[in-house]
Amino acid sequence: MIAIIGTQRRNTRDHPSRAPWLAALVLAVVLTAPASAGWVMERSTRTEGATGPSSEVTLYIARGRVKEVHDDGTYFLWDVPRGLLFQVDPATKSYSGGPVKDMLAAVARYLDDLRARLSRMTDAEREELAKRSGGLPMPVPPPQTPPKWTVRRTGKVADIAKRRGRLHEIHRDGILFAEIWFSEDVPFGSDLDYAAFSRWSRDLEGAFATGMGGAAPSGEEIDRLYRSGLDLRQTLIGNGFRVVTEVTRLEARDVPESTFHLPPDYVLKGTQRSATESPPASRPRRGSPFPARDTASRPAERPRW
Repeated sequence: MIAIIGTQRRNTRDHPSRAPWLAALVLAVVLTAPASAGWVMERSTRTEGATGPSSEVTLYIARGRVKEVHDDGTYFLWDVPRGLLFQVDPATKSYSGGPVKDMLAAVARYLDDLRARLSRMTDAEREELAKRSGGLPMPVPPPQTPPKWTVRRTGKVADIAKRRGRLHEIHRDGILFAEIWFSEDVPFGSDLDYAAFSRWSRDLEGAFATGMGGAAPSGEEIDRLYRSGLDLRQTLIGNGFRVVTEVTRLEARDVPESTFHLPPDYVLKGTQRSATESPPASRPRRGSPFPARDTASRPAERPRW
């Protein structure tokens, strides 16, 4: 652009009559240049009918990447086209993570190993482990017969975060498990393949949930539902309580490229490979891999963004 403007200035000295329309052309190019695209989406989680999880999450979305900021200050950097995910902890100026596929494989290996160790423990040793883990659930063997997941589309509609959603029910072995309001109007366009992002998130959640004896909807019918749109509100049905996660704000906004850059003084905890193999300290939040390892930090090759 500088070279072009410089050429225009030389020409206008030779041809003064060109000055007005050349200036107008330059102004038009500047005004019509594409702005930095992007979206901001806020989600909240609350528990109704009992004491349970409550959180706020903000997602900054642009150019195939997502910065997922949690209310404890930690955040996650997703590169969806490349299948990468990093957890960043500003308090320790560190990050961990890598390919999502490697994380899923590491979760499976970790749970298998822990199951094997538990099988060799005495009752007293298992009780001691449960105390040290703060009462977190222990891994259990996969069920011999996987549950059957089905989807029922209802005729109910509602406006959520200024978008029209339609209610779908997810049933587990014929029993209502969750209610999800989907909007077929997915606004992100080229900024995010939301179906792929949603699949990675659900795969990570499911790896932990099923390994710990919980349940995570899966199968072609579930995948087809999530490919159909944007989940505006999800309600998990418990025994006398409900956990509700919903979009509270969704708007187009310029998201700078620097949003997805790791700060230059942050260090990778362990190598990318060992970071993805470290065991989880707690059940992950939506879209979370593992917490960073409590090992000596060292500078390492930074992931490409």
